[in-house]
Amino acid sequence: MVLKCLIPAGGKGIRLRPYTEEVPKPLVEVGGKPLLDYTLQTLRYLGIKDLIFVNGSKSHMIEAYAEKISPEFNSVCITQKPQEMLGFPSTFLSAEKEIDDDFVMLLPDFIFVEDMSYVLKKFYQLKADSAIVLRKGTPWMHCGSFDLHGDIVRDIIIHDGSPQLMYSHLAYGMDVHKPDFIDSCKRLKSSKRGEYEIISAYKHRLTEGKKFIGVEALQKAHHISSFEDKLAFEQIFCQNL
Repeated sequence: MVLKCLIPAGGKGIRLRPYTEEVPKPLVEVGGKPLLDYTLQTLRYLGIKDLIFVNGSKSHMIEAYAEKISPEFNSVCITQKPQEMLGFPSTFLSAEKEIDDDFVMLLPDFIFVEDMSYVLKKFYQLKADSAIVLRKGTPWMHCGSFDLHGDIVRDIIIHDGSPQLMYSHLAYGMDVHKPDFIDSCKRLKSSKRGEYEIISAYKHRLTEGKKFIGVEALQKAHHISSFEDKLAFEQIFCQNL
């Protein structure tokens, strides 16, 4: 089996402006190199060489990056049309023709500082249908909190601004799925925001009776979602030089 990695590379990166005015978010330089360079290091640990980039704005720059890394990685670039960019799940739908087996999803704005192979190991040991990397924290608006019992995800609550109990675990930038996760995305209906919500796709896995596990990250990753995150990481990076 040859595992593929789906990399959503079409985000506008509004909170990373002005850096994203010239380049797409995954190519913003952090600590002297593009965010995607850190993603490639994670993939080396995982032993994955087949990549699926789903692009949006400035897609030609992602395509040039894919060509640059072609001696080591086999890449397919898919560019979404504006009408296809309907939230995170639309990334999976656009990549459907390229996904024919179990696959990994990595968000390029997460910098993992550890070998994440233990996530794949647990996915296969527990014969899971879906696995999500989790870490304790406070959910952002429109994000989900996960009820984790041992290794099993039992429930997910979306933070919609209403007063309600939230669980302690949050998604942490990496999933592993069987290919039928695409079918879960196909069942989604547009939310009040006019988008498909990834949390709703996860909830479908639960209602469909799929074995959905959570794997707690052993070490803290760096989530580069804003100008402040970039500066904070570079302060740490410079201290370690």
